[in-house]
Amino acid sequence: MAYSEELNNYLKNVNFNNKIIYDIGANEGYMIDFFLNNSKGSEIYGVEPHPSNITILNKKFKNKKVVKIIHGAVNDYDGDCLIGFEEQERKNGLKQGHVTDTNNDLDLQGRDWNKKSIVKSYKLDKLCENADIIKMDIEGFEHKLLPQLLINMKNTKTWLIEIHSWEDINYHGWTYKKHNKNNDSLNKMIKLFLKNGFNNFVLAKKRNINKPIDKNVYWTDIPISSYIKDKKKIYYKVVNLIIKK
Repeated sequence: MAYSEELNNYLKNVNFNNKIIYDIGANEGYMIDFFLNNSKGSEIYGVEPHPSNITILNKKFKNKKVVKIIHGAVNDYDGDCLIGFEEQERKNGLKQGHVTDTNNDLDLQGRDWNKKSIVKSYKLDKLCENADIIKMDIEGFEHKLLPQLLINMKNTKTWLIEIHSWEDINYHGWTYKKHNKNNDSLNKMIKLFLKNGFNNFVLAKKRNINKPIDKNVYWTDIPISSYIKDKKKIYYKVVNLIIKK
């Protein structure tokens, strides 16, 4: 089976056999399918906040005993949280849920959403306390959760993580024309993993990034991307990493 650059790099760098695997931000189950097809003896948990995607996941994996679907979002507490719902125009209606900040109802990329709902939230380190591998794509919320909770997650040896940044210096340390090195959220994230014993960083997607990932990497090293929304150009950066102990 032909896989993307990202998935081929997962296969090259990660052993998925006999593992407890969490797919956080499971969407419609693309990565769960990948884990099922490329592992033996593993348990797979899919965590997803969007109700439409949950309907798809439950139907798709109802006969797979090794897969458990969890309707909710990860957070820094157990309880309920507010989710903003997105239907992406540029990705054929792909549905996503974004955890919002309780102080201003914006997500961690600084965006507001017209459609919102309360969903169950699970404290990340408690939900995934036995996880060997965590795949995480939570649209910027990683910058709030991991600085608090990564230290507690001793069992997790491998992270497959998409790290997000929008053009807002208050959140991520850069804008299109300005860089705040001391507030750079990517550099902080890399140093956080290093501090917690992770020393193997692999680019899952090259994205024209031409230097190794280490403590000297900042958002300025990541190519800028953009798209048009409401006739306005929106700038963002993203990096996909395999991070291992």
